[in-house]
Amino acid sequence: MAVILVNNHGILWPVDDVSFATHFKRYSELFLYGLHTCDRKDPKRDQYRLMFLQEDRDISILTLVGSFVKSAPVLVLHMYILVQSRIPLNAPTTRAQAVNLVSALVELSLAQSAYHRARRRATPLKQNMTKIGTAVQFFSHCCVIASRVIALAAFASVFGHWIFVVAGIHWGLMTAWLMCLRTSFCVSSTGQPRPLEEFIFNIVIGVIYVFCFVNVKDEPTRWKYTTYYFIIWVENLVLILLWFLRADPDLWFRIPLLNAVILSLAVGLTFLVIYYRYLHPNKVANIFQH
Repeated sequence: MAVILVNNHGILWPVDDVSFATHFKRYSELFLYGLHTCDRKDPKRDQYRLMFLQEDRDISILTLVGSFVKSAPVLVLHMYILVQSRIPLNAPTTRAQAVNLVSALVELSLAQSAYHRARRRATPLKQNMTKIGTAVQFFSHCCVIASRVIALAAFASVFGHWIFVVAGIHWGLMTAWLMCLRTSFCVSSTGQPRPLEEFIFNIVIGVIYVFCFVNVKDEPTRWKYTTYYFIIWVENLVLILLWFLRADPDLWFRIPLLNAVILSLAVGLTFLVIYYRYLHPNKVANIFQH
């Protein structure tokens, strides 16, 4: 269903068209804008540079949506299979699934970090993220997504199809929240709002919000982060505790999995606080100014 939404959304809003033709067109434009940017004699060099950065931002969100639509369900599925099979450590399939889990987790975290970096670059007068800041943010995303995936998969291993109810309610609430934020990603080239396209965009981003937070509107994010991760913390804790109470007491990973969900989210949020407290571009800029 999510893939259909992305494809349809691509027709309505070109940034999310996942066809090969659109990918080729966007990367071609990115390459041409880059060439113009390198030409110091071009009087429109600054204009092309901004167009280059905005095109890069659009490609990064296309990659972000594609990564979550493709890899996030697979990540939950592989974790679900491992929990259902009682995580046999010596089985060859376990090692293969572990590799798939790690690679998918890295892909999602990289896509999210790349989007945040590209989004700042495309906004005039905003300082860019440092490499250390990007790395800390990447590890934060890894920990947060890992905690969420483990909680969802563990819950599904015991309560079955109820996981779709939980995810569906969360998806609906996040979509409603995005609509209340009045996002403006789908405005026309003349600045006219396009409500239908914006609604579909919110639905698609709502899928990502099942796993992690992505800032889609240029405004202060402190309260949005606080609200979102409070909800995620409560949901993860409830999901993993329900699994813990219903799971076989003889499972060797019963307590480690409970600890993994709690500690992984705690570490991820700690990395996030460190980033915004010490490594956010505005903080770094203020340090150098003083």
